[in-house]
Amino acid sequence: MDLAANSDSDRLAGITREARMALSSIRGFAELLEEELDDLPDAVRDLQCIQTASDRIAELIAQLEGHATQARIEASVDPLTGIANRRYLFEVGDRLVREGGPLSLVVLDVDEFKMVNDRFGHHAGDAILRMVVERFKSAVREGDLLARLAGDEFVAILPGTNEEAAVRVARRLRM
Repeated sequence: MDLAANSDSDRLAGITREARMALSSIRGFAELLEEELDDLPDAVRDLQCIQTASDRIAELIAQLEGHATQARIEASVDPLTGIANRRYLFEVGDRLVREGGPLSLVVLDVDEFKMVNDRFGHHAGDAILRMVVERFKSAVREGDLLARLAGDEFVAILPGTNEEAAVRVARRLRM
């Protein structure tokens, strides 16, 4: 079972709940606004209610936009390492292949990583993965995409890279 995928799903479900709550809040506000309109004289009602409604709706829209932005980020980032996740890797990879041009791919696997988790526990393994990713980040170039494919498997997409340059990046990553 891919724990990272479950974590992403759980986070997205939480954001979805927050978005539903915000929409429910908008509906509730609209109902309150209708009740308030009934109690005010016509001239006052028009000016005050329009301003109040406008301000509240703008605030709720900003909250929903924030939730949507957070959902997009969490849908593309591996929660453990902070680099791109598998979903985003495939999305970017597909786009780059369609665009054409030179492109290289380096696949990385942390050797004997299962032994670390078995011997020292997943907490220690997670800390090591984060350290490994920091080193990987320093080995790739700006514009390259580093992603966690699964567990201890990583991929670096190197756009605009010929074989010779890809081999140099791969050597840096291996070190």
